[in-house]
Amino acid sequence: MTITDKIKHLITITKIRVRVLIDPPAKWEKYYRRTKDWVSIPEPFLCDLKPPSSVKVFLDIGCASGRNFIPFDGKLELWGVDIVEEKRIKWVKSFQKLSYEKMTVEQFTRMLELGRKKLDDVLLFTAGTMMYVSEKEQRRFFMACRFAGCKNFIFSEYPAGSIVSPKLNFKLPPEWFTVTKYLRGLSIFSSLSKD
Repeated sequence: MTITDKIKHLITITKIRVRVLIDPPAKWEKYYRRTKDWVSIPEPFLCDLKPPSSVKVFLDIGCASGRNFIPFDGKLELWGVDIVEEKRIKWVKSFQKLSYEKMTVEQFTRMLELGRKKLDDVLLFTAGTMMYVSEKEQRRFFMACRFAGCKNFIFSEYPAGSIVSPKLNFKLPPEWFTVTKYLRGLSIFSSLSKD
């Protein structure tokens, strides 16, 4: 890829990000409402997951309608972060102990860098969210989370080199995580503290 191609690619990605932040595309609306398809069903591996005993909060960055909160409802505090106003979200169910914040990954990162939140009792989860964040911002996000005390991560994302999503993917070094191949070309990148 030439330098000109890289610059054009960067400009295109920046335009897309700005447009998405101002008004998320209508094609994403299905993620923010209750439906009877996969959008309402949690990732199956989460149903069998026993978080480390230090975890008190399940944080889903890019939570959409909350499908991945279901296995932890009533067991942990639930914290959702996404790019739409909460009033636009039709939660898949009424959750106990749910808090929600509208912000981007980059805004969340900045909040952590400023020391406004601690994540030492959090299991941080994403599903198809990091692929919309640049490599630089993915690293910055991960380091800010570590700085805030987070020791427990699960990223369900397309890996680098994915045929399904060759340009939009998870760019953190796989050697930082336990990597498991998963459904639909996704991989699970996890790092959990030991009890």
